[in-house]
Amino acid sequence: MSVTQEWVAQPVGSASRLYPVDRRPPIDGSTERVAYPVRGPSWIQSFFELPADVAVKLEASACKRTFRRGETVIRRGDRSDRLYLILRGRVKLLLGSKGRDDLLISLLGEGEYFGDAAMLDSRPWPVSAVAMESSEMYLLDRDVVLQTMSDCPELLSELLFNLTDHLRDTYEFIRDAIFLDVAGRVAKKLLDLARDYGRDTPEGEVIDIGLTQQDLARMVGVTRESVNKHLGAFKARGIIDMRDRRIVLCRPEELKRRIY
Repeated sequence: MSVTQEWVAQPVGSASRLYPVDRRPPIDGSTERVAYPVRGPSWIQSFFELPADVAVKLEASACKRTFRRGETVIRRGDRSDRLYLILRGRVKLLLGSKGRDDLLISLLGEGEYFGDAAMLDSRPWPVSAVAMESSEMYLLDRDVVLQTMSDCPELLSELLFNLTDHLRDTYEFIRDAIFLDVAGRVAKKLLDLARDYGRDTPEGEVIDIGLTQQDLARMVGVTRESVNKHLGAFKARGIIDMRDRRIVLCRPEELKRRIY
């Protein structure tokens, strides 16, 4: 018998607990479907490597939210006391200033999370988070995360590693902005995107995540017109191809030569 599992919230006292639900037909043969709590894989293990008992406690404390494409999850300057874990979809983090275009500092997808820095220091959010497509997320309250960190050093280590990783990305961005010209920064960003999101095809490495030229410009900190110019030059030389919002790296080795 085919069984489809999903995680849903069921009331437990005054709290809400998450259970995997088995959507199979009742044993009596009726057509009405009912939900049976069943044992299933831990969804939080997709984000953190934690002991089973710790994972169960965190799952019981999580709430689920869905965000539409283009919807702002949280704005720069807001106060946040939650950790956002992306179950499905993709989110972009934007750093902006009045009168200037936003800088797109990070793309996050399934199995990644954000909100840890502001959650830990209780200061206003430094960036805005916007859903790039319909996205489902689990939210964990600050008090729950802090208590779990004190009881489980594995979670603390994972959060610190994630913060360090973002710090290294920031250093790399500063280095590229200083030492690479615009064409080099565009070439490097295309290679980074292919590494993180690309798929191999007979045509080349395809980046198909719905990026616009404006998004790419925000990633490298230049105008859309400048990105358009350099993408056009790469395409004219047969290094890349562009179709709708898909970018194909036909000769990635040429992009590497442009950087190094």
